[in-house]
Amino acid sequence: MTRRVLAAACAAAAIVAFTPSAAGAATHTVFVGGDGVVRNAPKQFSPNAFLRKTITVHVGDTVRWRFRGFHTVTVPARGKQAPAFAIPGQSKVTGVLDPAGVLFWFNNVLPTLAVNPKAAAPTKSTTYNGTSFRNSGLPAGRNPQYRLKFTKAGTFDYFCSVHPGMEGHVKVVGSSKGIPSEKANAKAAAQELAAIARQAVRAAAKPAKGPLTVDLGRAPKGQRFTINAFFPSAINAKVGQTVQFTMAGQNPNEIHTITLGPLSRAQVPFVDNRGNINPEAAYPSDPPPAFPPYTGRNHGNGFFNLGLHDNDPATPAAQIGPTGAVTFGAAGTFQLKCLVHDGMDATVNVTP
Repeated sequence: MTRRVLAAACAAAAIVAFTPSAAGAATHTVFVGGDGVVRNAPKQFSPNAFLRKTITVHVGDTVRWRFRGFHTVTVPARGKQAPAFAIPGQSKVTGVLDPAGVLFWFNNVLPTLAVNPKAAAPTKSTTYNGTSFRNSGLPAGRNPQYRLKFTKAGTFDYFCSVHPGMEGHVKVVGSSKGIPSEKANAKAAAQELAAIARQAVRAAAKPAKGPLTVDLGRAPKGQRFTINAFFPSAINAKVGQTVQFTMAGQNPNEIHTITLGPLSRAQVPFVDNRGNINPEAAYPSDPPPAFPPYTGRNHGNGFFNLGLHDNDPATPAAQIGPTGAVTFGAAGTFQLKCLVHDGMDATVNVTP
């Protein structure tokens, strides 16, 4: 889910300037995320941020958002909330078999899940006055962009529907008032991203909570990034011991799975090509909370999944909380992955 975009203009030094109203409307750029932009950032670093966070424009100006990650620009009617990314369907899951050919427990028990079309699809209108919903939809194509013309004064909040808590602001003022220049905006955006990256470096350097406690990503509260990795990524345990996974203290803007076994993300995609969320990825492979020990032979080939985890109470029924635990019942070296994020992998070495 990474977009590599060079932002050389943001890296150059710029003098903070304010410009009076120009003849005709202007276009102002906001970057959406910053995946692959910062050098020497921690592996799996993803800024969940609009850059700059607050941009000031004149009435009649257009904001152009340039995507550098998997996000949306969702602008609800003033005072309203952004739509949820995932929604439960009206029907129950049916016919989903495990690798051994046995029906998973959630068949005919839990609802189907889908990507919310209101969050995923773009709206047609290109203007906004605060009274109607506008949305970029999910980014598509090369160098995706979204444009919206603001026709009324006021301060308007907007969000990413994929990452709860990721928000930005557009302050729209009259034509007689001065606003920052594009060079000033670019400099401010670069400074915000650099500060976020420094915070991520410090977060990545923090030691693990304990030998049998694993951070499920790192996204400290109040900071605008996530590191989509297991901390630590090399886990050592003995037969009979339980490894705890936790998202305690994190922002609610990411979801992860705790998945063991040989199946790849290509074999168990999180979202299919019809916009459905795969229940094999989203739901636990065994009925909670009494998960069986992991032996490397679960479900025929060692597939074992604790389902979606996050800190957002609004998540649908797939979510089983910000913590999870796996007890290992056999020795071996096992592969651990998150089915949501490419590159979020770890190894568990279990000894007698």
